[in-house]
Amino acid sequence: MQNEGRTNEIKLRESVSSTSEARRVLAGAGEVVLVTRGKPRNLAMKCPCGCNEVIIVNVDPRAGPAWRVYLRKGKLSVYPSIWKESGCKSHFIISENNIWWCDRFEEDYSFSAYDAQLQEAILNQLGYEDLVAFEELAKTIDEVPWIILVVCRDLVKKNLLKEGLAERRGSFVRVAP
Repeated sequence: MQNEGRTNEIKLRESVSSTSEARRVLAGAGEVVLVTRGKPRNLAMKCPCGCNEVIIVNVDPRAGPAWRVYLRKGKLSVYPSIWKESGCKSHFIISENNIWWCDRFEEDYSFSAYDAQLQEAILNQLGYEDLVAFEELAKTIDEVPWIILVVCRDLVKKNLLKEGLAERRGSFVRVAP
């Protein structure tokens, strides 16, 4: 569901120590606060669709299934995507302070420039026979999964990688020279 107040970027605010405090400081669509008590516990955000609902996402694996938060160069990325199953039913990706709506993911996804060093790191981790999932590459290289996925797909366009099909989509292997 798309609202007029839909935004395409995150506004990261200061960290707070409780979810109730987070709810008080969030004002507009796409505003995000990390709830931190010693370490990040939750990510609280006003839904970027503009519906005004506060979304609470667990980022502490000790409390059950958790999203991963990446804060790099002052930019926030979250993995995996956030998908509301009720209310507005928004589904989106947060990467480098940008919101990528999953209804437009394939067409609009781009990043601040990544360098040849990252492409080389990916190529060095892949062989010519076994497909490797982009999430695993991201862990190995210590990079945001969304960035790895897009770089891998760019390498497919350059005919340096092949992507798996069907249930293996998102997994990559090098193209033999």
